[in-house]
Amino acid sequence: MWQKIKLWNILLKIIFICLLNLPSYTKAQNTTKDTFTVQMFKFSDPSPEGWNQPYSGTIRFPKTSGEWRKIYLIQKIKCDVRTSADTFPCGEWDYHTHTVLTDSTGERFELAGFITPYGKRLDLGPNGKEFIYDITDYAPILTGTKRIISGNNQELLDLKFVFIKGKPELKSIAVRNIYPTGLYSYGALAKDSIFKSTKVILDPRTKHVSLLSRISGHGHFGPYNCCEWVAKKHSWRVNGEEKFLWNIWKDCGMNPIHPQGGTWQFDRAGWCPGTKIDEFPFDLTPWINLKDTLTLDYAIDPPFHLEEEQGEYRQCHQLIEYEEYNFENDAAMEEIIRPTNKDEYARFNPTCQSPMVVVKNTGKNNLTQIDIEHGLDNHKKQIYHWNGLVLPGEKITVYLPNIEFRKIKNSKYYIANILKVNGLEDKNKNNNTQRSPYQAPMVLPEKWILKIEANDQNRAKETSYSILNDQGTVVISRDNLEDSTVYKDKIKLTPGCYTLVIKDKKQDGMIKHWWLRNSEPDKVGTNGNIEITQTNGVLIKKLPFDFADTLYFAFFVGKIP
Repeated sequence: MWQKIKLWNILLKIIFICLLNLPSYTKAQNTTKDTFTVQMFKFSDPSPEGWNQPYSGTIRFPKTSGEWRKIYLIQKIKCDVRTSADTFPCGEWDYHTHTVLTDSTGERFELAGFITPYGKRLDLGPNGKEFIYDITDYAPILTGTKRIISGNNQELLDLKFVFIKGKPELKSIAVRNIYPTGLYSYGALAKDSIFKSTKVILDPRTKHVSLLSRISGHGHFGPYNCCEWVAKKHSWRVNGEEKFLWNIWKDCGMNPIHPQGGTWQFDRAGWCPGTKIDEFPFDLTPWINLKDTLTLDYAIDPPFHLEEEQGEYRQCHQLIEYEEYNFENDAAMEEIIRPTNKDEYARFNPTCQSPMVVVKNTGKNNLTQIDIEHGLDNHKKQIYHWNGLVLPGEKITVYLPNIEFRKIKNSKYYIANILKVNGLEDKNKNNNTQRSPYQAPMVLPEKWILKIEANDQNRAKETSYSILNDQGTVVISRDNLEDSTVYKDKIKLTPGCYTLVIKDKKQDGMIKHWWLRNSEPDKVGTNGNIEITQTNGVLIKKLPFDFADTLYFAFFVGKIP
């Protein structure tokens, strides 16, 4: 009898744990009736056990047959002592944390690529850091019950899918893996022993085809530490002809998560610690006959040195098929880079400089003209007339005329809205507007001290600073710093909004080169220091010396109206 009771209690415990970890399918709160959220993982979920283990579980996507205007994957990571991997709240090193979906056949589809930040000296705040992925193209496989893995036990993970009803600019009808997603030997890739030429028979409904490549290099082999630290060219042959050739290299100097431990500042092969892996979309439509079989073949530069063959590349290559464009003339306001509170653009914010927005041509016709209305809520808006050329499916970054930041105190949002496309009213208004909350810059007195303690090892000359007004004009600047010298520059400014810009030519900020300790212990050096103080020396603001490429610090002088 006792054994039966014990067995029953164990069974109940297992059921309870399964219920706790079962993702929910719920209607999103505080959104429109056309928006649905599927929560996959939460910060409160137990950290996976075992070395570098991902979160995993079964998810129930919406079963509706309706169209989705947008589908977003929203990923948040957080440092916490509850993580089970090591003794650090965040993982000590940088790790793969890709989001992968497995369908009923066992085939795996990578939805997003991300590599964690270095965890030493890292604090992601009480709410963590958020990254948003547009995964609308994956709509054909985001239905029914699927298996999802994401993240790992180095950081806590919050992961959800947001579905927005409506007509997409291009409705995807099929998603295919050209090659299985995984980690591959550079030597095998270069010898073409893994990724052979492959043929794809397109869906009869297909009108447009896109090829998406997501690649990151790893390992430390050969004279240049391949493949993490070496740029290599990659290419696609389409129907026997080379059509696309590109370089896998990512600028890490403006990493949104900073400072970190490790060598986070330095550029890498397609990735940076604490950021998304770069994606490369290629439009195949102009070069193929949609009635024929499509032949694809991937290639990579040969190794520079024999030892490089031991390096590795994480690769994901997918073919996405679409129906015809739903709109002739259409443009989408994709996102706001500044001003915004988005974690991905924290390096550019708060700001006093001209707004930056991303616009995408979501229509069938070339985009040559855009009328954009923008400004702060509760205030009069400006209209900006843009002229240029954007091909269907392409994105551009638009720098808009500056706004009246003096009125920032009485507003909560910056709004950018597309009014006209190619001189005509934009008929698809669902994607015209973005609204971004933002943080107002801090207020400084008219007189203050900029204190800079330069570092050593002949590196002080790499650092310079300038102060710009809200029109981007330099009003104060200094360069040619000398090693181990303390500068106390007296700053006097009239009321207004300004930006202090500190740059480093070598993209390694003012941190000491601790990574040289093993090979060159006498050349570690010292850290620099940056402080804003009152004229009597009382500290107002301490700025990070480990800023890598550029540090932007916006501020008001005088009272904010």
